[in-house]
Order: sequence, then C-alpha cells, then structure tokens
Amino acid sequence: MKKKFLVWILAFGWALAMSGCANNGAAQADAQSAAEEKAAVTGSSEQPQTESSSEEDLEDNPEYIALMEKIRKSKAGIPDENGNYTIGTYSTLHSADIQLLPDQVYNISATNYLITHNSEEEDTDYTHIQYSFVEDATKEEVEKSATDDGQYQEDRYSDVEISPVQTADVNGMTVSWVKHNYTYSYFTKYMKYYGWTEADDHTMFLIYIEICGDACAEASDSLLTEAFQGVVIK
Repeated sequence: MKKKFLVWILAFGWALAMSGCANNGAAQADAQSAAEEKAAVTGSSEQPQTESSSEEDLEDNPEYIALMEKIRKSKAGIPDENGNYTIGTYSTLHSADIQLLPDQVYNISATNYLITHNSEEEDTDYTHIQYSFVEDATKEEVEKSATDDGQYQEDRYSDVEISPVQTADVNGMTVSWVKHNYTYSYFTKYMKYYGWTEADDHTMFLIYIEICGDACAEASDSLLTEAFQGVVIK
C-alpha cells in the first residue's frame, strides 16, 4: 500500500486513540503508528507543504488566497455563513465545502482533511467520519487500497467481510465505495465505509466512515451517500 493511502488509516488510528473500543496495547500501537504517519499522509496543519513550486505559483492568486482564508477558519472550527467547512488541495485550486451530517460535530481539520464525530458518542458506540483530498493518485490505486484485507490478518480480527466495489451517482459525482464488517478482539463490532470520487485525473476526494459497537446495528449504506450529498467539490 502506498504511503499516501495511509490517509484511510489516519482516521482509524485517531478513532482508536480517542475511544475505548479497542483499548489493548496492540490497538494503541496502531493508533500511534497512524499518528506518526500524519505529516507524510496529509501534511501538517502547522507546516503545510508550501515548498512546492505549484503552490508558490498560486500565492498571488486572489482565488487561492480566498480559499486559504476559508480553510484557515475551518481549521479553527469556524464554519462559513452557510454552516460549511472547507478543505482543499496543496498544489491546485480544488476545494470541498462540507455540510456536516445532522448528528455529527466538528472535531479537527487540516488543509486537506476534516474529521467529525457524533455528538453523543460513547466509548463503544460511535460514528466517525473523515473527508479528505489525496493528490497524485488514481481511482485504481484508491480502490486497491480500500479493498485491501491485509489489515485483518492478525488473530484479533474475526468475521471479516468486505463488500464488492459499488457505485452511486450523488450530486453529479460518480462515487465508488466498499463496506468492511468485522469483529475486533472477539466482541466489538466494527463497520467501515470507504468512498471515493475523482476531483480530476490525479486528485481523489475520499470519505471514510468508521462505526463502532451498537451503532453498527443501526447503520445503513445510505450513510455514505448522505455524507457525499453534503459535499460540493470545486
């Protein structure tokens, strides 16, 4: 798996670190590993990738300046006048305005990702959502990453099911997605959705949803399409 696709794992590691759903030592190690990859995967909200010539070329572009201001406010947890949060890419003018799902609240964001969680979550009952851009990627590479079962080879995972790749038309976007179901450490149920669409031929927009515990029984596949319905990619 290419390093940039650890963007999926960033959300997973964050969820483990913030909840009691998988609180044994091995899970904590996974979360720490994901956190250490954060800068390589997404860039840092403190030190974005400003060295690229493409971004330097944009610095005097009024549209780019306005976009960076919107992203700066989103990083501070401040939505725009329509209640949207904004993320973008590092080397182009792609951006996404994101309307959170009704039961989700802002948690954290950087230039190219936003993470939300349900407002009444519990340690073993929650839904987390990550929205992100990945540059220099193709839909074939993302599909390979999203359908990879390598993360489930250890004994602590059981009842693993990965759906076939499915597609849906949402707000003019062709969205591809897969669903993972599994049991962790013999008793904790997880459900994960990996969804992706093309912003252009080499830039992908991703939504990752992780559901833990009792919330799995109430979740439906419409959750992913509802998340995409709240997104406007520019």
